[in-house]
Amino acid sequence: MYLHPSPPQTCSAPLPKALISQGLNSQCLCAPALAASARTMAIQTVAKALMLTVVAGGLAHVAAPGVSLAQREPTELHLALQLKRQGKFAEALAEAEKAKSQAPQHGEAYYVAGGLQRRLDNIEEALENFEQAVKLKPEDDRYQAALGAALIRLGRDAEAIAPLRAALAKNPRDVVSISNLGAALSRLGRLAEAIQVYETGLKKAPFQPLLLNNLAVAYRKSGAPENAVTLLEGALKQRPKEAYIWENLGVAHRAMRDYAKAAKAFERALTLPDFKPQTRYELALCYEALGDNAKATRWLRAHIDATRPTGSDRDALESRLSTLEAKQQR
Repeated sequence: MYLHPSPPQTCSAPLPKALISQGLNSQCLCAPALAASARTMAIQTVAKALMLTVVAGGLAHVAAPGVSLAQREPTELHLALQLKRQGKFAEALAEAEKAKSQAPQHGEAYYVAGGLQRRLDNIEEALENFEQAVKLKPEDDRYQAALGAALIRLGRDAEAIAPLRAALAKNPRDVVSISNLGAALSRLGRLAEAIQVYETGLKKAPFQPLLLNNLAVAYRKSGAPENAVTLLEGALKQRPKEAYIWENLGVAHRAMRDYAKAAKAFERALTLPDFKPQTRYELALCYEALGDNAKATRWLRAHIDATRPTGSDRDALESRLSTLEAKQQR
């Protein structure tokens, strides 16, 4: 109801964007004589209703209507995310820790802090944060997925299965969680379950190279390298420049005793970034099996020079190298 019998007039100053975003008109209608005071009272009243904080120069959004104080998203969390995007992980973590102190019942603060600890390779600390995030909001699939991934990083594969299954129950197309769950099951020797997880995942995300690769590895470990080769060749059609897929293809061919194809796959992997240091050794074994002792010697020496093994590992490799060199001289 207007305080003046004449038609309402429009104030020259628009409402702040924080109020406009709540669905209010971009202009304030009030009686000319009470425009300034009514506007101030209206802003304070609406701000209170919308749980906004009145600050110098406008309104700062703190929480949506109906959100409790414990659920408010602290401003430090926004700053932490901004610093994270800038690659300033240590500074971002400090802000995330402040956010946890300001809102100890806010799961997102623990989730962000855990992710930053993981970036800093502090996996134990990351795990503690993810556990608290899950405790506060177990229905969030991101929290469950992060908890499972941290447990896997710590070698606690059996414990990782439950949170990963919980994450996939909410988000069945989460490729990373599918991969992590399959890897955990595979390392526990539960290969049939791992294969089922990957195959189910591929129905949700067809032709996904990571899942094709991991399913191939599971098939090879279960004694079906021919299935692995088919899957890996399919994965390479999607990602021909992924060294790890070429490496696994080489291992699968070697398991089938097709050393020529295995050597070709390993050599291709060595031309790509991020190949594993072990690949040179695998290639040496292939050439040794093919009877090409010169190439076997060259790649074994390259492996020793690149990895610089010590102790008994170096002794064993040097002994093998000496044997190959002796074969060349015959």
